[in-house]
Amino acid sequence: SYKRLDEQYDSYYAALRGSSLLVVPPILRFFTLGIEYHHVHHLNTRVPCYKLKQCHESGSDLFQCVYRVTLSRLLSSLSFSLYDDESGKFVSVYHYLFSS
Repeated sequence: SYKRLDEQYDSYYAALRGSSLLVVPPILRFFTLGIEYHHVHHLNTRVPCYKLKQCHESGSDLFQCVYRVTLSRLLSSLSFSLYDDESGKFVSVYHYLFSS
C-alpha cells in the first residue's frame, strides 16, 4: 500500500505504488479474469478485465515499480491489518499491541 499526506501526493504515483501485481500460476488465470493486473485498473477504471494484461504488457517500462506478490506472500500477509504511519507499512495487530 502507499500513503502520503503532504503536498507531494501524486495520484498517478499512488496508483502504481499503492497496488500490486499478483503473480498467479497460468492454470488459475482463467478464474482471476485479470484481477492480478489491478494496478492498471487504478490508473484507468474503464479498462475491462479482459484487457488488463494487454495494457500491463504494453506499458512494461511504466509498470516496473509495481510490487509483485506471489500467492505464498499473499497468504502470509493476511495477518497484516493495521497501517503504521511511522514505518509506512502494514503491521499485524500483535505487532502494534506488543512492540516497544
